[in-house]
Amino acid sequence: MNKNRKTRISCGGDSNTDGWPGELNYTPYTYFLQFLLGKSYEVMNFGRFNTTVTFSMDDPYVMNEKFNALIVSNPDIVNLEFGANDSKDYNWKVHGKYFRRDYSIMIERIKNLKSGPTVILCTPARIFPGNPYKVLFDEILTNEIVPQVAEMANEYNLNLLDLHRLLDEKVFYDKDLVHLNNKGHEAVAENLFKIITGLDS
Repeated sequence: MNKNRKTRISCGGDSNTDGWPGELNYTPYTYFLQFLLGKSYEVMNFGRFNTTVTFSMDDPYVMNEKFNALIVSNPDIVNLEFGANDSKDYNWKVHGKYFRRDYSIMIERIKNLKSGPTVILCTPARIFPGNPYKVLFDEILTNEIVPQVAEMANEYNLNLLDLHRLLDEKVFYDKDLVHLNNKGHEAVAENLFKIITGLDS
């Protein structure tokens, strides 16, 4: 990394990166991460609610302007947090077989940027029973998506932050049992801080 300028961290993801400001009004983890890292870092939030990894699902991230903005942000580090919207039952039943292929394409596109960023993968956070979104079930995350994200992190030699394991209690979530509250966002930031500050050690 070029130590003559701020280290640039670009964060892509769904509503748990975006912060879901339109409804729940929680502060996204990127804000807390910026506070922890200080002035020598620039943390940029390119999250977009409802987005998916899989290209053929209803709102693919790679076709959103936020992905284009991330690509041109000249990042030193990229953090990716996806999977919850891919797990919607109507999405996964039809298109789930393409999840790993499409995530791999996204990862390779980012790794091959001119800035040569370090990539961090996050598994998606939990989805608890009783949530009001009738198409979201944690079983698909636990049995399908989380293992595939972990395997891709190993395949590409990427740092992995297992949010599904880390945020395994309802205390980290809004009353909807899907979106993170401020306690959850703070926990994400604290663990990303440990990974990022350990990269050069």
